[in-house]
Amino acid sequence: DTDSSAFLGELSLNGEVRRINGVLPMVIKAQRCGVKEIYIPAPNAAEGAVVRGITVYPVRNVGQLLSHLTGGEK
Repeated sequence: DTDSSAFLGELSLNGEVRRINGVLPMVIKAQRCGVKEIYIPAPNAAEGAVVRGITVYPVRNVGQLLSHLTGGEK
């Protein structure tokens, strides 16, 4: 269920999810808006993980994200 989820990152042409700037304030805002889980680029995971009350999932590429969302990877 992605109703209370958010997704951040820059998507490359080959499906890689690239690092972005400003993750911390975006995760804080998402948490305050009721988002329960957020998918962010793996290189930004440590920055986003400092926010309490929201689950942060690091994502390396679209395939990994789809696998997680369909139950293939936890």
